[in-house]
Amino acid sequence: MAAQPKRGQLAQRGQIISEKQSLPYFNDFFKGLQNLWTPSNPAGHILMAVAENHQNYAPLQKKLTKAQDKRMQTSGYCSMRGDARFLAAFAKFVEASICSGVAVDPALLTAGTGCGSLFDHITHCICQEGDAVLVPSPMYAAFLNDCGVKAGARVVPCPMDTPQWSEAAAAAASSAGASTPQSLPRHELSTACLQAGYDAAVQAGSRPRMLILVNPGNPTGGCFTPSEMNAAIAWARKNALHVIVDEVYAAGVHYSGKHDPSSAGAVPFVSAMQLLQTASTAAAPTLGDDVHVMWGFSKDWGVSGFRIGVLYSQNEQLNSALSNVGYFSAVSNYTQEAMAEVLEDTQWCKEYMRSNADLVGGTFSKAVSALKAAGVPCMPADGGMYVWVDLRKALPPVTAPVPSSSTATMHALTEVYKRDLDSAGVPWEAETLLCNQLFQEQKVLLTPGRACCSSLAGFFRVCITWMDEAGTLEGIRRIAAVYAAAGAGGGKPAGSPPAGNHKHFPGSGRDFSADAKL
Repeated sequence: MAAQPKRGQLAQRGQIISEKQSLPYFNDFFKGLQNLWTPSNPAGHILMAVAENHQNYAPLQKKLTKAQDKRMQTSGYCSMRGDARFLAAFAKFVEASICSGVAVDPALLTAGTGCGSLFDHITHCICQEGDAVLVPSPMYAAFLNDCGVKAGARVVPCPMDTPQWSEAAAAAASSAGASTPQSLPRHELSTACLQAGYDAAVQAGSRPRMLILVNPGNPTGGCFTPSEMNAAIAWARKNALHVIVDEVYAAGVHYSGKHDPSSAGAVPFVSAMQLLQTASTAAAPTLGDDVHVMWGFSKDWGVSGFRIGVLYSQNEQLNSALSNVGYFSAVSNYTQEAMAEVLEDTQWCKEYMRSNADLVGGTFSKAVSALKAAGVPCMPADGGMYVWVDLRKALPPVTAPVPSSSTATMHALTEVYKRDLDSAGVPWEAETLLCNQLFQEQKVLLTPGRACCSSLAGFFRVCITWMDEAGTLEGIRRIAAVYAAAGAGGGKPAGSPPAGNHKHFPGSGRDFSADAKL
C-alpha cells in the first residue's frame, strides 16, 4: 500500500515543479528592479537579461487607446483556438510582414497565452514523458522549462559550437584588443550537429520526437540560410521528428537589405512558410503533418504582458487537441479584440514594424561599435534584440574539478547545465563568478551562456532593448570596464583549465536548482 501523504503535501510532480524556476537569473532581475538605472540614478542596475522590447511601445499604446470596437461576443466564449476576427487579421499580417506571397489560412491558426504556453501544449501532445526535444544550441534558456516542467520531455542541446567553430572563435578572440577585432563566426545549422544531439538523446535512453528551430535565432540573432533550413527539415523527416519553427523575431529583422553584403551577418530571413510553398498548391504552404510554425507578440511587438502566441499547423489531429487544451490557456477575448483592430490597419502595422526594426537595428549597431571599440568579440546578427558576446578572456582563474567518474548518469550527456566543465575543459564555475561580478560590482545583469546551453563558458547574451538606448550603452560601458580590468588583450584566456586534455563532456549530477546563479 502506498504511504499516506502528509497533510498539505503535493504530488511528486507538484513537488518537482515547485523546486524549479523557469529562468535561473530571475531573482537577480527582481532585485535589480528595485534600483534601476536612469540618467538621474547613474549608480542603478542595468538589466540586459530579460527578453523584452521597451523601445517602441508608445505608438502602439496610442493606437490601442483608439481601439473601441468591442462587440457583444467579446464578453462570451469563442473558439479556444482563438477568435475568428483576430485570427483572420493576424493571417493578413503574417502574409504582409513575414511570408510575402504565401496564403495563410486562418482556420489553421491557434492562439495561446504566449509562445511558452503553446510549446507546453505542443510538447504534451507530441511527446511522452522522457521523450527528447532537440534544439540547436546555444538556445533560448526557457525551452528547458517550456517543454519539460509539465510535459516532462527532456530538452537536448545540439551544439553548433563545433570544433571548427571553436577554432574560428578563438581566432576572433585573439584579435581582441586590436584596433578592429574580428566578429565571431556565425553558427552553422548542420545535420551533423543535429545527429550528435539525436545520438546523445538515444544513448541517454530518450526517444527523440521534436526538433525546435528558432529563426532568427535566440541568443545569437542570426538567421539560418534556406539550405540549412531545408536540410534540417529533411533530416527531421527522415528521423520521423516533428519540427517546430519559432519565428517570433521574424517581423523585426533589422539587417536584411541594410547590411554590408560582405558582412558575415548578412543572411536574409526566409520563413518556413515560404520554403515549403509548392507550385502545385498555388500560394499555400505544404507543411504536412510534421512541420508547425509559431509567431508571437512578445518580441517584435514589445507586449509580452499581452500573452499572445500563434501557431500555424496543417495537422488536423494536433489542431483538434489544441482546441481541447486551449481551454486552459485561451487568450482573453478583450485582448484579441483590441489587437484585431490594430492588425486590421495594415498600413499602420507595416510602418510600426519598420519603425521597430530601425530602432532596434540602430541600437544594435551602436552597441556592437562600442563593444568592438573595447576589443570585445561579438557575433553579427540579422534580427532579434541581442548581442552574443565572448567574455572568455575575462573569466577568473578557477581550478578544474576532478572529472566525474564513469558511473555518472548518461542523462548528463544531454544536460550541459549539469556539467562541471565546458567542452574545452574550462570550469563552468568561472562563468558563474564572472556573472556574479558583473551583477554585484557593475550592477549589470546578463544572460549567461550556460543557461543557453552554450558548449563553451564565457559567452553571454546581451539584450539591448530592455533598457532604453542610453541605458543599453551604459551597460556596454560597464561590461567593457570589467573586460579591460581583467587584462583581456592577448594570450591564454583567463579561466583556462590546467594542462591536460579534457575533450570529454563529464556530468556532475548537480541539480539545476531554483537558486542556481548560472
